[in-house]
Amino acid sequence: MEVFSVKLRGELIFLAVVNIFLSITAFLGNALILVALHRESSRRPPFASIVLYRNLAITDLCVGILVEPTYIAYLMSLMDKRYDILTNFTGDKNQGILEQYCSKEVFMEEHGELIFFSVVNLFLSITALLGNTLILIALRRESSLSPQSKLLYRNLAITDFFVGIIVEPAYVVYLVSMVNKRHGICHYARVTCLIAAFVLCLVSLCTLTTISVERLLCLLLVRRYRHIVTYKGTCIAVIVIWVLCVVGALTQFWNPFVTFLWGYIVLILCGLTTMCSYSKIFFTLRRNQVVVQMEHSHGHPIQAIPRNVALYKKAVYSALWLQVTLLVCYLPVGILRHTTQSREMSFPVYIARHFTVTLVYLNSSLNPIVYCWKIRQVRRAVKDTIRQFLCSPNL
Repeated sequence: MEVFSVKLRGELIFLAVVNIFLSITAFLGNALILVALHRESSRRPPFASIVLYRNLAITDLCVGILVEPTYIAYLMSLMDKRYDILTNFTGDKNQGILEQYCSKEVFMEEHGELIFFSVVNLFLSITALLGNTLILIALRRESSLSPQSKLLYRNLAITDFFVGIIVEPAYVVYLVSMVNKRHGICHYARVTCLIAAFVLCLVSLCTLTTISVERLLCLLLVRRYRHIVTYKGTCIAVIVIWVLCVVGALTQFWNPFVTFLWGYIVLILCGLTTMCSYSKIFFTLRRNQVVVQMEHSHGHPIQAIPRNVALYKKAVYSALWLQVTLLVCYLPVGILRHTTQSREMSFPVYIARHFTVTLVYLNSSLNPIVYCWKIRQVRRAVKDTIRQFLCSPNL
């Protein structure tokens, strides 16, 4: 392999440059196609055609944002003679975490727990796929939400959809490969889970943080909100989130510490931004309520809460419930990894990590339930979609 990488260095550089260009064009081109399909209203084809065209554009977009960057990282690793990427994926000097997760000692333990986690994750994959598909259809039909909010909720549902269609199936393959003692498949499946889960989890976290900032700006800007927080600006924010998260995940191929540091920086920034945003929101709402009560104490008649204020509070609580759900599902895996980082990988710790990872993936199946529970418009649209599907004459 080293001889080939030396002789073909120029060709590898050429292929890397070409794939960088193709990745950018595929990403931008299909993003434009998706926006055009969304805005098309004059010559609207049948609904089935729109879904099929959009599905084709999404697959091409995923090629540009996932497949080609990974292939570029593979070419760069050949030029840098990094042939040990898989085995040293996490940068551990003694034994990579992949070796710990796919070690032969673990294979020799009882497999009942691994089969159980395989079945659970297979079920969660189906529920995440179906649930978020319903949410995407409901958001498309719902018109009472602002375009900015719909875009952010749609982006969150897309990340959960990808968890159900990419991450969890790969995780099931990883668990089944351990049961069947297929060490090679175990490594590749684990790498797929690490990269895809890193990207999608960070995108979900950043999207929820953007929702909190968007709700804060809606409260502070009032009438200037639609002029400052535009649909185009929200699209740019979503694209930047995806690009930064993908680039951060791909740095794992060169320096795992950079990926580790990048993840923690994003986690801290998102946490602080979310806390500040919701604190400012509730402080402002509380201050307005105190002003109204003071006016009432001075003899002014108290007025009923305006309808837009009540709707705003419901929107804030809906977003906050999504944030709490993510925190409950993500916090155990962070606590476990910090408390067991310096210990030897024992079987109870190994099973506990599988449990906490499954809890993280559970978040993608819980979010559609939160949408339907806390957002009345989405709940109504989901009911109409299910009713229309069940009453379809084609069934």
